[in-house]
Formats: sequence, structure tokens, C-alpha cells
Amino acid sequence: MAIMKTKYFLTVVSVLFLLWGCEKDEIDAELNYYENLFEIKDDPSDSVQHRVYELYKKYNVPIFFNDTLGKAFVKVDIQGDSIYRYELLDLSWSFTSGGNTSTYTFQYLASPEEKMLALDVAENYLESIFDYMRPYSMFLVRKTAGTYSKFVPTFRTLLFSDVLSCNTDAKMDKYITDVVCRIVSDYLVNNQNELVTKFASISNKAYYGQEYQKIVKNYPADFDSDVLIDPNATAEQIAKVCAVMGSVGFVSAEVDEYWDIDWDTFEEILVRKYYAPLNSIEDMEGYIREIITVSQNKFKERWGNMPLVMQKYKLIREYIRAK
Repeated sequence: MAIMKTKYFLTVVSVLFLLWGCEKDEIDAELNYYENLFEIKDDPSDSVQHRVYELYKKYNVPIFFNDTLGKAFVKVDIQGDSIYRYELLDLSWSFTSGGNTSTYTFQYLASPEEKMLALDVAENYLESIFDYMRPYSMFLVRKTAGTYSKFVPTFRTLLFSDVLSCNTDAKMDKYITDVVCRIVSDYLVNNQNELVTKFASISNKAYYGQEYQKIVKNYPADFDSDVLIDPNATAEQIAKVCAVMGSVGFVSAEVDEYWDIDWDTFEEILVRKYYAPLNSIEDMEGYIREIITVSQNKFKERWGNMPLVMQKYKLIREYIRAK
């Protein structure tokens, strides 16, 4: 009887191992399928594909121009037609547990020239960020319906939309700076809670989203935050802007622009109102942008006598240097 039990036990174990082996093979095949979809193959006869491959080898980031990665055969239906499962660069795979519920539709890049310009943008971006912040993949398109943003970071890919607008060095620099500021800010918020909390505690929270004219004494009538990005701005103009924003610990401004009527002359006039960052996240993005676009000496020249600004700057700068 003991022998029978032993044989039965061994038979069950053997079957379980067999089943486990089959399941493991299926899992391995499934993993290999998905893994291979993100592996870029070279094609020297295709200039676009060859460059995609070169960027993949250099940065270990696959780049795609279509959201359909591949398909796998599932079965033949009763009509004799083959059924396939399509694998997509699904932008609903987000960094948050709730996921991204937005629905997107894409206008793809068509010509090799368009794709090469888009690859210029991608390469400049990858060159601008830390290795550990590189996306799992990149998805480059002409236009995207479903978002107002030109870029959408998700768990699976980083979408770059409207890339053909980067047709000058200045436009490309601005596009990439916008993305870098957002990505670095998101990374800090998601991974550096202590730093973000310290940063947010420096300025008066009541000032966020407020019009500068209402929170700063001696607000100049000709205030214009755009002088900070104007290469022809004088030192006096820059100092005036820095004095306003820096006095409350900010280095950026949101602009509300609209047309109104001058009731004395009955003429239409352009009104511009300048606001402090809406919250600590936008505030941080302003600092990241300033750090990226301005040298350390230039930053201290602009903001060195603003204690609140320098406290925030030190926090962000030391973190970036540590990385």
C-alpha cells in the first residue's frame, strides 16, 4: 500500500512538474515576445531605421513612429480566418495606480525627412537628461488628439507630439527644455519627497497663483518677465524683473494677456498681468528651467541677493550635482 501511495505521489509530482514546465515555457515565450518588440533591428539600407538603431545602441531607448508594435497569432476562427493579438504602445500605462484614462489618436510622421527631424529632437532630448531618467521608449508623431500637451510621459513610453514645430534651433531648445523641466520635476515629486517638502516650505504658500502686483511692494508699471529670455535685454531691465519675483522667492511668472478698452480714449489696449507660479510644482519647474538655461555664475548674478531664491536654488542644484 505504501508503495502504491509512493508511486501515486511521484506520478502527481511528475505531472505537476510537466505542467509547470509547459506553463514556464509559455511564460518565457510570452516574455520573449514582448521583450523582442522593444528590441530595435538594424537596416543599413534604410537611413531612418539605421539611425533609430544607432540611437538605440547609444542610449538603450527604442524609438517608434507608430503605436502598433507587433502582432501575435492567436487562433483560426470557425470561418477559417486567422485571429491576431495586436500589441500597442498603450499610453494608458501610466506611473500612477489609477492609470491614464485619456483616449488618443495620432497623426503619424510620413516622409523620411519628417522622421529625421523628429529623431533630431529625440536625440537632443536624450543627450540632455540623466541616464537614469531615460524613458522605456519614445513615440514620435506629427500631431495628437486627446491632449493639449506636446509631450505625454507614461510608464511604457514618452510621447513627443508636434515635433515638426522644432524647425529652428531656438524652437527645438525650447521644446526640449519644456520636456526636461516637466520630467525632472515629476521625478523629484515622485522620488524625492523630503526635498520637495523643503522646497515648498520656503516661500509663503499664500503667494502661489497671486498677481505679482498685489504681493510685491514697489511693483514697476513696465514689468515684463519676458526680459529674462530676451537676449537684447539690458542689465537694468533684468535686475528690475528679478527684484520683483525674487523678493518673494520665485524665478518665473505666468502671464495672462487680453484686450481691454481704455475708457478715456476709447481705444483698445493690450493688458498683461503677471502671476506667481500656481503651486510648488510649477515653482520648481521654473527653477529647473533657470538652472538648465542659465550658467551658475549668471544665476548668482541675477538672483544672488535674493535669500529665498538662493535657498531654493541650493536645494535643486545640490541634488542635480549629486546625480
